[in-house]
Amino acid sequence: MSSTIVFTDIDRTLAFPPEIGGTREVVSIPGGVTSVIARTTIEKVAALRRQGVIFCVATGRRFRGAIGLFNVLPLDHLLIEHGCVIIGQDGRPDAAWEMLQRPTTGVFGKHEGSLWEFERILQREGLTTDSDGRWASFRVGVKANSLSEKMVQELLMRTLPEGITRTMNLGDIDFLPTSGGKLNASRFITARYGIAIDATVAMGDDRNDIELLAVAGFPVTLVGATSEVIELVRKRGGYIASKEAHEGAILMLDWIAIKCNASV
Repeated sequence: MSSTIVFTDIDRTLAFPPEIGGTREVVSIPGGVTSVIARTTIEKVAALRRQGVIFCVATGRRFRGAIGLFNVLPLDHLLIEHGCVIIGQDGRPDAAWEMLQRPTTGVFGKHEGSLWEFERILQREGLTTDSDGRWASFRVGVKANSLSEKMVQELLMRTLPEGITRTMNLGDIDFLPTSGGKLNASRFITARYGIAIDATVAMGDDRNDIELLAVAGFPVTLVGATSEVIELVRKRGGYIASKEAHEGAILMLDWIAIKCNASV
């Protein structure tokens, strides 16, 4: 494998809260989400891209919390809101991808589609939701709503309107169009470049990464990931970095470089 696409989650995969440290020099990611990324990680991503690797971050973050990544990491594409919105290097949503989401989301930013009608139903039921600044997803915070485990499971098992799905991210429940998601967005990107999905690398640590990790040719994670992710990557013969946080991120990028016959 000499040329590929890397799809990676950001939070707790490449970037971490400042208190999760080590001795690496770190850079803060602008945008309101408090997290830092090791300078060595940034340098290794840059080295991979110089050697032809296409690098995409796929994250649950909304635009304002994610766009600052372009100022820190050398990226080709930014897949935000679990891949429901694809941002190019010009900082704008991909128009073709947006059109695929419109049956559920309506025009990005207008909150007029069926996804938002469902959000209003949950609000009338007494749930507090977060869609501020989101174009194609909304969140039900578990702590923000003081949800018991039983209530969480009821939301996860609830029959959803057509065209809407859900995922867990950092302990909260996000609702999004079935046409979106990290896997669908990744397939959209791979088709554009003419690269098969089984020739790509996927890096992730949480439940919302599982679909992509299950089909990418080279799944990668680190020991701090959720048990479901670690089990999946192990079963698929992927790579599990033996260290957590920044040291784990660096190990994952070193492994990818070996697979790509690259030097970082």
